[in-house]
Amino acid sequence: MSYTSTTRLGLKKAVPGSAQPFETTVFNSNWDALDAEATAADGRLDVLEAINASGRLNAVEATNTTQDTRLTAIETLNTTQDSRLTAVEGINTTQNTRLTTLEGRSGRNFILNSAFDVWQRGVTFSNPATLTYLADRWQLSFDGSGATRNITQQTFTPGTAPVAGYEGSYYLQLAQTVAGTGGTSNLIQQKIEGVRTLANQAITISFWVNVAQATAVNVSATQNFGTGGSTAVTTSGTSQNITTTGTWQRISFSLTVPSIAGKTIGTANDNLAIAILLPVNATQTVNIWGVQVESGSTVSSFARSEIGIATETARCQRYYYRVISQGAYDSFGPGFAYLTTNALFTVPFPVTMRTVPTIDNSSASAFRVTDGNTSTAATGIGQQNGTATFAGVSNQGSVINVTVASGLTQYRPYFLGANNAAGTYLGFSAEL
Repeated sequence: MSYTSTTRLGLKKAVPGSAQPFETTVFNSNWDALDAEATAADGRLDVLEAINASGRLNAVEATNTTQDTRLTAIETLNTTQDSRLTAVEGINTTQNTRLTTLEGRSGRNFILNSAFDVWQRGVTFSNPATLTYLADRWQLSFDGSGATRNITQQTFTPGTAPVAGYEGSYYLQLAQTVAGTGGTSNLIQQKIEGVRTLANQAITISFWVNVAQATAVNVSATQNFGTGGSTAVTTSGTSQNITTTGTWQRISFSLTVPSIAGKTIGTANDNLAIAILLPVNATQTVNIWGVQVESGSTVSSFARSEIGIATETARCQRYYYRVISQGAYDSFGPGFAYLTTNALFTVPFPVTMRTVPTIDNSSASAFRVTDGNTSTAATGIGQQNGTATFAGVSNQGSVINVTVASGLTQYRPYFLGANNAAGTYLGFSAEL
């Protein structure tokens, strides 16, 4: 409600001590001001009532409700995404762990056939000569005289391999039953291709050993510079005494391979020879497994140089390949007679060999030449060099020239086979 001027003019107030009624001009002025403010307030209230009547506040409230719902949905989605991201992170962690494991299992170890899985040349070597190859890539070397050594493949009983969770199949045993005299060297070694390998680096050599008697063991790394190259350089570790017998134990050696700066690398067969040095002029039985050579001064968990025996075997076949007859009359391959006394046969290699190999084989009489009707015993066998007429041996396959006494038909096809002798073999060596 608003007050009119007429109403205000009727408002009179007596002033104490005055005989006349008093209508104050100031009073009327104040009322005018109040009246104006009230009018303005009425107007604003009318506007607010109009806004309320229009439903705009309701719309705002509805919008807020919708936005709250959408925000709740987004928060739920974020929670779901967080869960999914956590799951992905967990998978990534697992994959990283698996990759680390795979990386650890492959490529760190410079030694081939480190677990002695591959034995193409046989599993028993009775008193072999020095420089005889044993398990693939492993060579025996010694001097002196009168000693008797037997090197054999030994089989782990399942669950007894030295590394928990790593089931090795075989280990190498060297049994020296007669000490001999005059010896200054007694070792098994592996020559790693390329004298540049690990040059000017700290390396760690480790392996498991099980001895029948207290003994001292050492290692060495020899840089051989190849045909026409610099004089070999040998770096040895510090000898370790093995006093515990009958138990597998891992020992490691750290040493630094010298730089090859200023050296001359020859035209062929340069290598880094890693050797396990055994006592000389002494009877002993030494079992060895899990040889590892790695860069750095810290020994790490054992791993083959490759994942899987098949790959390890293929890498060994780069240096030596042997094909063996499983039956008495197995075939080694087809060929033809180019004379009545000679026939040529092809033998492909499963991998490209390091270089053109030399041949080693069973005695010639263990082979025969047959056309499926008539068989003739061989009297000589060797590799054929390439000529303008005939293909020859390469690092991808061999051509075998077999001699017989007589009786072949020139240019007739024949097969080369075992002559009633299982275990007959052709071997091809491209060792360093």
